[in-house]
Amino acid sequence: MAFAIVTVLPVPGIAIEFPGQPSQWQGFSRYDFQVDTKPVLVVAPKEPAPGNPWVWHGEFFGHKPAPDVALLNKGFHIVYMRVPNMLGNPSAVKHWNVFYRKGIEITISRACPQPVW
Repeated sequence: MAFAIVTVLPVPGIAIEFPGQPSQWQGFSRYDFQVDTKPVLVVAPKEPAPGNPWVWHGEFFGHKPAPDVALLNKGFHIVYMRVPNMLGNPSAVKHWNVFYRKGIEITISRACPQPVW
C-alpha cells in the first residue's frame, strides 16, 4: 500500500538546491542520491509554493504520475525513499526517519514538523 504525508510549511516558497545526480522527470528537476544506504529522490516544482509543501511517497514512485504532476504544478516537492518489501515495518520507518532528518538538514524546511507514522 502506498501512502503520502503532506506537509505545508509556514515560510515563503524558495528554490532549494538538492544533492545528488540531477535529471528530469515529467519536465521537472529530479535529484537522486542515497540516505541511510537507500536510494532516494526529490522532484522539485518549477516554482515552489509558499511554505515549500511536499508529498512523501511510501512506495511505487512514478506509477500513475498524474497526481504527482498536478502537485508539482501547484508547487509541491515530491520525495521518495526506496525501501521495498518492508511494508512500513519498524526497519522501514527507521530509514524514513533518517531521510526525514536529512530533508531537514538540506532544508526541505527546518520548520517541518516530525511526521507521524
